[in-house]
Amino acid sequence: MKALNNHIASVSTMPGPLRVVFSSHPAEWVQLNMFDTLREMGVDLIVHDWGKDYDFHGTDWMEVQRKRLNQDLLQLVQKEHKKAPIDLLITYYWEKHTDGKVIDAIRSLGIRCVNFGCNNLHQFHIVKPLIGHYDYHWVTERDAVKLFSDAGGAAVRVQQGANPKHYFPMKVERKYDMTFTGSCYGDRIDIFSKIARAGIDFHVFGFRWRDKRSFHRVIGEQLIPWRIFHKYQGAGLENGKEELTRQCLETEHLVRRLGGLGYERFPSMVPAFSPLLHPGMPFQDMVRLFSESKISVGFSACGSPSDMRKGRLVQIKLRDFEAPMSGALLLTEYQEELKEFFEIGKEIVCYHDAEDLIEKAKHFLAEPEEAEMIRVAARARSLRDHTWRKRFEELFAKLKLRTA
Repeated sequence: MKALNNHIASVSTMPGPLRVVFSSHPAEWVQLNMFDTLREMGVDLIVHDWGKDYDFHGTDWMEVQRKRLNQDLLQLVQKEHKKAPIDLLITYYWEKHTDGKVIDAIRSLGIRCVNFGCNNLHQFHIVKPLIGHYDYHWVTERDAVKLFSDAGGAAVRVQQGANPKHYFPMKVERKYDMTFTGSCYGDRIDIFSKIARAGIDFHVFGFRWRDKRSFHRVIGEQLIPWRIFHKYQGAGLENGKEELTRQCLETEHLVRRLGGLGYERFPSMVPAFSPLLHPGMPFQDMVRLFSESKISVGFSACGSPSDMRKGRLVQIKLRDFEAPMSGALLLTEYQEELKEFFEIGKEIVCYHDAEDLIEKAKHFLAEPEEAEMIRVAARARSLRDHTWRKRFEELFAKLKLRTA
């Protein structure tokens, strides 16, 4: 630990911009928020895109492509480090990306290495094998710091944010009473169905919202053997046998309880042809949707229905910063850490369950002036405290790195 502290405490005094290699997938939110911000800060950013030249879902990933990805990353770092010293490597990895040996090799060059993750509490098992290879794990959840510490790792907590260059209010008609943009999973369909039955014009945009209307998808969601397969792939599939057996028994019980009945067993479900259900949308349309909506909803729960039977896990989501930065009235599920970043009731609004969401939605739909005051306050707070520039300044300070 002493050697690690000395390694982290060494502050580069070389002139010129901070040099950072960032290895991540090509998600638009990563590019627009993280990459753009680093460049705007004057960082000499070298991007290693692991989604560009590799098939992450290919059958030869673990045996062939993962090794190539790691070799390519090392060669890139070595080449750039010879040109001018690299100050920091940031990766957005989990166990499926690396066994950690390439990170050890890069650290041996005197380069600090940090791994970013924003779903550590729900999916700790996929990043735990990387502990010991990185100087720090960059986490967004407060409880994740202790989680890594107890496992022998070091974590630095820096929350997510939003880049105001790409998230901003637009002067458009507020044509939707309430919207949500994002995938359909977990208990989101249950909450949505209750709101729709309450008569609120709640439109949802994203992957699987229409698919999940079918009875077969309801049954399949209780089993999801593919989820268990991917969860344990690389860690030893034999470790998943117990969980898979339990899920099969639960599914058999569910089918017997339903007695072979189909849709009629779920009279509350919204049909797939409902005008409330929409496919996903491009990034710019999502930002526009925040301004077209009187209320933007946030869901905070993680995992599938089977995960939630073991206890409901809620955490701050990226939307909790994207929507306020875009000037939206955010009505999101309460999570204790939100109090660190917003004044609840004045900058964002929180609900505790579907019934509470419905009650508060009706209130703010009837009080547009109060809703507008919250939108203005949310935008101002976000510009002041929740930009990605603020986040990277905080990260660099905690790593004792010189600023760009």
